[in-house]
Amino acid sequence: METKKSYERRNEDGEWVSESSGVENSASLVEPVIIAGDESGPSPDLTDDSGPSLPLITAVEGTTFSPARQEIFSDIFMERERQDEKWGPVPRQNHTFGRWLQILIEELGEASEANLNVVFSTETGNDVAHREADVDHELTQAAAVLVAWLEHRAGIREQQGPSKQHLAAIRDDQQRRSE
Repeated sequence: METKKSYERRNEDGEWVSESSGVENSASLVEPVIIAGDESGPSPDLTDDSGPSLPLITAVEGTTFSPARQEIFSDIFMERERQDEKWGPVPRQNHTFGRWLQILIEELGEASEANLNVVFSTETGNDVAHREADVDHELTQAAAVLVAWLEHRAGIREQQGPSKQHLAAIRDDQQRRSE
């Protein structure tokens, strides 16, 4: 399965760089692999440096995702990996609720700015496509921050155990689903 996707993003120095995915023989690009959604196959080794391969999520508990959703989840997963490489794994980040919220708002602000660049753009053709890709990229970063925040909260529950409110919410949710 080969998919080609090209977009521009800002590097650590604030410069715009073009990136693509689905192209072989490039250490910075990702070749998607399929995860069937069950435990029958081997798990991908995310520590293997022999070549780029991160999973393309296709199903959860037997529910097959559309190709668009597969690509979105894969992009979010790749962004989470990039964030962990840049900032360290979530347990080391140990942010407060307010700090996670600030990080998320900053990412949403960048998505808003990218969208305004599309709305008020006088460009046409390929330039507009690049600006649209910027919006998607910023929204993906925001989604990855939300995932990191949820990972952080899950880590706290693992260490401290779930709160009474969390357990009550789980029971309420299970009851609603059974009705």
